[in-house]
Amino acid sequence: MISSAFLVIEQSFFHAFSLFRDIPVSVHAWGGALAFLAALVALGSAKGGLGHRRAGHYFVAGVALILISGVALWFRGLANGTPGWLLAFLFLLAGSTLYATASGLRSALDRRTWIPLVDPALTLLASFTSTMAIIQFLLDLHRRTQFVDPAGEIALRPFVVIVLTALIAIVNAWFAYDDLRVRRLASLERLQRLSRHLQRMLIAVVAVFTAFFIVELSARFFDRGYQLWPLYLGPGLLVSPLILIFMRRLNSLPETAPPH
Repeated sequence: MISSAFLVIEQSFFHAFSLFRDIPVSVHAWGGALAFLAALVALGSAKGGLGHRRAGHYFVAGVALILISGVALWFRGLANGTPGWLLAFLFLLAGSTLYATASGLRSALDRRTWIPLVDPALTLLASFTSTMAIIQFLLDLHRRTQFVDPAGEIALRPFVVIVLTALIAIVNAWFAYDDLRVRRLASLERLQRLSRHLQRMLIAVVAVFTAFFIVELSARFFDRGYQLWPLYLGPGLLVSPLILIFMRRLNSLPETAPPH
């Protein structure tokens, strides 16, 4: 299993080298590989340690490269006739990733409960992403007949995207509510900051892993669209238990205990 993971990573780097002439695609591929590797190191290292913090910085850098290059690729897809449901999903995934990463980093670096301009902007981003996801979800339900192939079967790939769009709406709505709830507090305790950091960074990890698996594994192991559902749902199913485990450990710690 480990050798297979290294093989995928190695192929991803060669994939990035082969695309160096196409700058947006190359930057996107390198950013994805950097964020993917940094997330693995951050998850496996001692929380709060030097290695964890450095890996977090590289993860943020990788996400920044993904989002910046993704803007160019999104407009290219729009011009090339990429299906609207896929462009909308990628847009919502990018918005959710941007919020989760920025909010998670902010929770780790600053002890203040509310930072002028920064926190309102993050809350607006979460609210906007949630609202757009709700609208897209309703539009996808209205146009669900487009997701039926000639054989009369529902194409599972876009159907799963509808489900994930609904989840994006719910998660970002909760984030926006949580931001407003926290604003009423006089201050954030250390474990509260760690909890917010953990929740948001792991959501960002889920988004990066999902995109990485879809791009790097789909063409190698899945030859039909409806077989891609494990790649869409797999990262969330794998990382969600980690969120629950870490949250239980945090909740069981006294406020003065050091992080683990």
